[in-house]
Amino acid sequence: MQNGAGAGACYEDGEYEKAGCKLIEGEDLSRCRVITTVNPPSDSILSTLKEGTLVVTTAPGLEWEERQEKLLERGVSVINLAKIPRISRAQSMDALSSQANLAGYRAALEAAVNYRRLFPLMMTSAGSARPARVAVLGAGVAGLQALATAKRLGADVYGYDIRPEALEDIRSLGARVIELGEVEAQKGVYARELNKEETAQQHSALEETLKDFDVIITAAGLPGKKPPLLVTEKLVRSLKTGSVIVDLLAASGGNCELTEKGKTVIRHGVTIVGTSNYAAMVAGDASRFYSKNVYNVVSLLCVKEGDRIISLDLDKEDEIIKAVLRKGREQHKLAV
Repeated sequence: MQNGAGAGACYEDGEYEKAGCKLIEGEDLSRCRVITTVNPPSDSILSTLKEGTLVVTTAPGLEWEERQEKLLERGVSVINLAKIPRISRAQSMDALSSQANLAGYRAALEAAVNYRRLFPLMMTSAGSARPARVAVLGAGVAGLQALATAKRLGADVYGYDIRPEALEDIRSLGARVIELGEVEAQKGVYARELNKEETAQQHSALEETLKDFDVIITAAGLPGKKPPLLVTEKLVRSLKTGSVIVDLLAASGGNCELTEKGKTVIRHGVTIVGTSNYAAMVAGDASRFYSKNVYNVVSLLCVKEGDRIISLDLDKEDEIIKAVLRKGREQHKLAV
């Protein structure tokens, strides 16, 4: 393991050594046959990889594809956890979902911290405070966790999604559904991209519906595409001074027109949080969950003699492996 790699998640090198890891200096990966990373490796690391190496990473964006092809030509195989299929058997390997869950939780906390009033209803001898009205746009894994966390914090929560099947998930958390009735969405795990007319209708309806909300958390993504614009500058202008927007998609373009990646800014009296990596703000658990996702995937490839792993079979007939693995040229088995 690269020395110091766990420091940001509050894990010391000694803990890894006690677990049986050997520490390496910097980017010296010449002896490693299987390399696991959180984000795609840098070009300096990729250039040192030898033929027969397996890289396990998570790369949801299209920008990774060109770099990956160059690796495959050099005989380096790649497992991309972003390609995990949405089937029940693969849930323990779904890194995107495990990290999105944490991101949704942290996003709700960021909203509460940046909102300069109370989230819950509070009645005191000095008076009463009404609960904050919180809208979560996008009811995927992150959005649902943001809803659940805001609800636990005592807010009055509402959820929105264009997928009809997601509405019951919103209600199951004790939240109310924002129904605009502007489009007929396709059924499926992911939302579809709206056409120009539908988008205009959606923006108009959201601008009218959300203007009285205190907090908006956006969590609407499209696989392999820029996130849809949901919160226009016009909507931001209409919100009360002191309102908060937390954009969970800031790293990939954002759902809010005024989001600035990696920054928290105030525009028209509204605080807009554009943190790039919300899961990293709970790094200890994010690291633990992600490592388990990687372990469960790689375990599918293992060929054993007794209790000893002797190789990884890259030709294994398994629907999960077929979805995530791209084999380097002439690579079939990997001795470990």
